[in-house]
Amino acid sequence: MLVPVSFPPIGLSESPQPPDTATMAEIARAMNQGRDRIPMTNLSEPVSERLSATIAPVERRDGIVSVDRTPKRRGTVARFALAVVPITVLAATACGSVEPVDAAQEDKVIVVGSADSPESAIVAELYAGAIGGTGAQVRTDLGLGERTTYLGALDSGRITLLPEQSGAYLAYLHPSADVTDADDVYTELNRSLPEGISVSDYAMAEVPAAQVDARDETSAQNVLPVFRTGALTEDQIRRLNIVAGELTTAGLAEMTAAVAAGESSGDVARSWLDIHGL
Repeated sequence: MLVPVSFPPIGLSESPQPPDTATMAEIARAMNQGRDRIPMTNLSEPVSERLSATIAPVERRDGIVSVDRTPKRRGTVARFALAVVPITVLAATACGSVEPVDAAQEDKVIVVGSADSPESAIVAELYAGAIGGTGAQVRTDLGLGERTTYLGALDSGRITLLPEQSGAYLAYLHPSADVTDADDVYTELNRSLPEGISVSDYAMAEVPAAQVDARDETSAQNVLPVFRTGALTEDQIRRLNIVAGELTTAGLAEMTAAVAAGESSGDVARSWLDIHGL
């Protein structure tokens, strides 16, 4: 039996209308992955039109539905619990059960790589720890050198995923791109990705300008995971998105300072994951 659910108004001038079952199921599938940005092609037009009256605030631009959780990300996420919990329950009821993890995917080892910088190593350890929390076998392969080298390792399958900076990665893939805003860079990056490579949500954390090329200093440099398409489960991607939702520039700088003071990137990352319940 489906339980009717109504939603309290969240930053809207009028009370939202309760969505129908199909709408709730579609939204649940996206939000249960922790995704802030939902491609319009993944949602039917009636659903995308009604998103703003169901969850809000929502912006539609360049084929992406963006749920705005900034700048007060934590407070907004807390309010989201009012809407997410009943949607999740209803989606599970409608679908009957949670999709099981592929046995072959359970057995394989996920390898998280990084560039040479301490920031890259720390974020790689965060990704490894978050994914390891799903029960997957994970190991790290850190300090792989320059962008051409570590992206080559990703392309060859030596590593499964690694952290990147959105603006610098876009400049590498599409040197003529002239976007600088975080959302615009993310949208253009998605359009420019090589076949077989995917990204998930970017973090509010940006790498300091000193760690990126001078030509990229004016562009957003949000940290985000780059991975081989199909290599991660939905739950693993959801956990990466949770990391993205919590990682800030100040937090990354604090962890980098701890590593500079002698702590290992693995220990620093584990402490951060423990604090954030991952």
